[in-house]
Amino acid sequence: GNPAPNRPPRVVPAANPPPPPDPPRRKPPGWTVDADTLDEYVGKPPFTSDRMFPGDTPHGVAMGLAWTSMGGAALYIETQGIVRSADAEGKPRGGGGLRVTGSMKDVMK
Repeated sequence: GNPAPNRPPRVVPAANPPPPPDPPRRKPPGWTVDADTLDEYVGKPPFTSDRMFPGDTPHGVAMGLAWTSMGGAALYIETQGIVRSADAEGKPRGGGGLRVTGSMKDVMK
């Protein structure tokens, strides 16, 4: 016989229950570093060439140097010739002058 007919049966836990299943692992997104994306990961190179002209500078252009926190920078100062028309007799006009259009001092402030 059953001594306690109204009592539910007792559940005995297993001695070594199985471990819970591992949660599913997500694969991290892949990425590729190449010459086109290198700057995104490591930044710009600290020293780059700031030459504007291959080889020698053209006539009317002088190159100067300026001090910067990174050591220095090349500055280009340009001049431009103004062609004067001939006089009434067809002879080239002489003279000329220099018109200052900017100040390097003001630019470097």
